[in-house]
Amino acid sequence: MDVSTLTDQAAVLVIGSYVERILEQAILSRLIKMTKPQIAGLFENGPLASMIAKNKMGLALGLYDAATFNDLEKIRQIRNAFAHSFHAITFKNPTIRAYCREFASVTRFAQHQKPPARSPFRKGTKWLGGVWHGSARNKFLLASITIGLGLTQYHFKPMRPKPLDREIVRGYFF
Repeated sequence: MDVSTLTDQAAVLVIGSYVERILEQAILSRLIKMTKPQIAGLFENGPLASMIAKNKMGLALGLYDAATFNDLEKIRQIRNAFAHSFHAITFKNPTIRAYCREFASVTRFAQHQKPPARSPFRKGTKWLGGVWHGSARNKFLLASITIGLGLTQYHFKPMRPKPLDREIVRGYFF
């Protein structure tokens, strides 16, 4: 899917859902293997049903640092603003722009690399001394994709703990 063709609202909802799903997969990579009903009981209608709960769990599991936690909170707040607004909002909204200016992951990215010449992130951006001066929309997309890609490493290198005793775990938790 080409997010550059989507409206601001559609882009935020699609990318926000992508980040939340990747975060869920990263958390699962640190837990014991569970059945689909157990996973549903944890993520769909359980203690990790909300993005804020997943974000706190990801921090507690050491999946990322406090700066990434804060960026994920900004992504969640932006997604919620777009999802629950009675009026159409865009990235020109002052509150949304303020959130996008503060993404630590964008600053980290800008200090280490520039996107390729054909990247959609090049349009309307300037690279000045390792600082990326781009649109609020591009900063949101870059932060979300950067964090999402960082979290995918856990999917490919799971570090699952061994359960103490399957009967105790099965009887106590599920």
